[in-house]
Amino acid sequence: MRTKEYKRAKYRIVISHFPMMMGKEWKDENMWHGWTEAINKFLPVLNEAKVDLMVSGHTHRTFYHPVQSDGNSFPILEQGYDSAVRLELHHGHTAFKVIDRNGKVIMER
Repeated sequence: MRTKEYKRAKYRIVISHFPMMMGKEWKDENMWHGWTEAINKFLPVLNEAKVDLMVSGHTHRTFYHPVQSDGNSFPILEQGYDSAVRLELHHGHTAFKVIDRNGKVIMER
């Protein structure tokens, strides 16, 4: 993040196994220590990194967390196990479409 290349990048997309936030259902289980540790260590750093979008997995669901959902300064897409995501980068803006197995767009931002 301190490199010239990162600072000059037109888009900053982060790919992470864990989404940098945890839904209430998982917080209530209080058993996801590694996930919690990743959030505690990486979210503060990523919040300072001017991230445009994070795409993650882990939960096997498709879910979107807008900016400031739970301390995040960037949007987060949890990508499900049964769909694909198409990122579109235009004129400094990020957009995406999530497409199911049948080719139907199930989420678009």
